[in-house]
Amino acid sequence: MGGTHEHLEHAEHAEHAAHNPFDKRVAMTMTIVATALASVTLLSHREHNDTILKQAQATTLHTQASDQWNFFQAKNIRMHEYNALDALLGSLAKESTNEEPTKKTRDGWQQQAKKYQGTDLPKLKAEAEGLVKQAMAHEQLSHEAHQRSNYFDGGHLFIELALILCSIAILTKMRSFWFGGMIVCAVGIVVAVIPFTPLWAMFASHGAHDTQGSHAPASSPAPETPGKTGAEKPAH
Repeated sequence: MGGTHEHLEHAEHAEHAAHNPFDKRVAMTMTIVATALASVTLLSHREHNDTILKQAQATTLHTQASDQWNFFQAKNIRMHEYNALDALLGSLAKESTNEEPTKKTRDGWQQQAKKYQGTDLPKLKAEAEGLVKQAMAHEQLSHEAHQRSNYFDGGHLFIELALILCSIAILTKMRSFWFGGMIVCAVGIVVAVIPFTPLWAMFASHGAHDTQGSHAPASSPAPETPGKTGAEKPAH
């Protein structure tokens, strides 16, 4: 019974508003404001989802790059081991009574070390560096999407406030709330449209400088070369 009474009451208010020109104009304004609110809300949700997606892709690429660097380091260490064993066996070969097996073993080590140095290591290094660059690019896209979502959220706030002001205008029959709602809605639309204007390049670059220190992408460090410090790049 309560639900039926409530529906009848709303219908009575709607019928009364239909005979009031002021309420008609405010109701039409609220329809436009609600449409703008729905559009900005959709854009905001999409940008938030894109922020999470790009960051997840960047994390996956960083993990793949780290795996490639580890594989590079394993082969790099193995190459140096072959070179060290070859040098050691070469110094002991003079005392060996069977030179043919020794020479065959040294040739195998030398060929494997050359293969690592000439083919495997450069390929792994290039793949790892490429993955790091892709990860950093996805992190930058994530930051840009997050910045755009901030503007969409700000526009959403203003437009929702405009809808509230229009509702108050219908209740109080005061034009000041109606005009205020239209002005606030216009401000919200302007804020939400900024990412689609040439001004966005300036705001985006400013945001990138602000986040560069605290949100810099953590790229995978280059692996150490045996016998050198970690700050030095691995030799081919």
